[in-house]
Amino acid sequence: MSYTFRTTPGGWLVKLGTSGLLNLFLLASQVFLFLYGRRGWHRPAAVLGITIFLSALLKLLSQLWRNRVVLTEERISGRINDEFFSLAWADVVRVWEEEVNGQQSLLLNAGERVGAIPLNLFAGQQLRQAISAQVPPAALTPEAREHVPGFHAQMMANERLIETAEYPLTVKTRFLTVLGWASASFFLTFTLAIASAGAFTVALWFLPFLAASIYLILNTGKITLDKDALTHHRLWARLQIRWDEITEIQRDLTDRTLVFVGAQKCLVLPGTHYWSGKMKERALTVLRAQTELRNLPQKKTLKARFRLSKNVRLKT
Repeated sequence: MSYTFRTTPGGWLVKLGTSGLLNLFLLASQVFLFLYGRRGWHRPAAVLGITIFLSALLKLLSQLWRNRVVLTEERISGRINDEFFSLAWADVVRVWEEEVNGQQSLLLNAGERVGAIPLNLFAGQQLRQAISAQVPPAALTPEAREHVPGFHAQMMANERLIETAEYPLTVKTRFLTVLGWASASFFLTFTLAIASAGAFTVALWFLPFLAASIYLILNTGKITLDKDALTHHRLWARLQIRWDEITEIQRDLTDRTLVFVGAQKCLVLPGTHYWSGKMKERALTVLRAQTELRNLPQKKTLKARFRLSKNVRLKT
């Protein structure tokens, strides 16, 4: 018996709503240039642009049309974004979920080969159930990673890296700090200027923007990692969670927020692409090592964007 999963309508919307819309907009701009451009080089440039962006759009549509995952009694195979994979069920030792290239994906490990299936392109729940029915129950457990070739060597390397790193590792969020102060200065000046002109009602409309800027200032600051804990040094407090307290890592859908969740507590930090400083790469390496060593589950959720730190404030 064979089951075939193809790109769902939701998957089409996700891809076309990102890459597709951009290519369509650029294509339209080149058509406009071709029709209304007055300089001699406008039409040749427009033809080149139309060729490039039309080709990109057609390639995207072709990928979405050809995407498929096929399950038979002997193996799972597929074609996803012009990449092929084929794994025998008998060789699969681990099945888990992880973010790959910004997409929550279902991964299957069969020794040296790994298949990654973006869940937002296919019927994720049905696909999970169909795969779970074919693999041994042990492949679905957290302990399954211990059967992956090279696992123990990788864990030893992670332990050695964590023990020998030069702590504390400090990163800054300079962009957010500058943005907060610049926004606060702008909206405060603008609000005062409007209020001094007598337009108090209009000035009130800018107070939420000023409040948001002040909130950003108060909730940014340097982040330090050491062997035992993560600490966020804000203007008004120090917030900390120990590595052994973390049970899950959450990200919002745009990776702007990073949440370390523990029992009855959580530490909310700016996403890693906001981190800066000469220790950033070393800090990210330690973060990855701690995550792998402790097998911390990671997931993307809209809720992460609106979470607040809880029960992590250090007493002074």
